[in-house]
Amino acid sequence: MTDEELRKFCLEQAVLISINKKSLNEFGRISESISLFDLSNMIFQYIKSGAKPTVKISVSID
Repeated sequence: MTDEELRKFCLEQAVLISINKKSLNEFGRISESISLFDLSNMIFQYIKSGAKPTVKISVSID
């Protein structure tokens, strides 16, 4: 997979996370607002290098 294909995949995943995320009120905590591009870049960096994101991301999959 090329970097361009991987970036496209990461952006698609960021959109899916954004669409499917639960309301912050359900979690009972405040979370930082992250743009789709920032989230996709965090996913990309994690896949490429294993770099941990600078903000904690918690995703619940039902």
